Amino acid sequence: MKKTLSSIAFITTAAFLGLTFSSCGGNETSVDPGVNPVAEQVPSPEPTPEDTPTPEPSPEPAELNFPENHYSFGDYVVLGNFVVNFIDDIEFLTITDAASELHGAEVIRVPMTIENISHTNQNPNTLNYFLAGPDEQPLKDISGYFEDENMIGVGSMTMASQRLTNMHFLYQGSGLYYVWFEWLVDLDFPVVLPIIR
Repeated sequence: MKKTLSSIAFITTAAFLGLTFSSCGGNETSVDPGVNPVAEQVPSPEPTPEDTPTPEPSPEPAELNFPENHYSFGDYVVLGNFVVNFIDDIEFLTITDAASELHGAEVIRVPMTIENISHTNQNPNTLNYFLAGPDEQPLKDISGYFEDENMIGVGSMTMASQRLTNMHFLYQGSGLYYVWFEWLVDLDFPVVLPIIR
């Protein structure tokens, strides 16, 4: 009988404790929604200049070493009966001739003016020139790939007339591009055009 009473006492105690825990929500505690249950947040310290990463500077183009004597954009180059002026409003084009080995090659188109300063009609096709890229190696004249006005097709110019035309260079990266006119070869006085992309 004692055993039965102690069993009943044990069951009664367990049931009482179970009710107590369930009414309290077990071992959960109620939380006020306006209070952060985590310890009070400490504001992050403001970053110091030492902590802030410094952005890498943009790479500068390689130093451009112009020859001592040269013409460039905006200079008037007198070539016998003509005056040539290169304009820095350049464009990048692509050779689209699928049959050419240069198909897809990038090209720089440099606008220029040519003025006939003689007292007769003259043909600027007599202005022979040589092109070179940043490595100062000769570049192929690729003006024939484009139908725009260029040195090959300017034709005869009447006296005192001026014409806008173009010169084309195969793009060889940023750097100095050179034009040597036959009139100036002996003077070693090239036109030097800085092309930075």
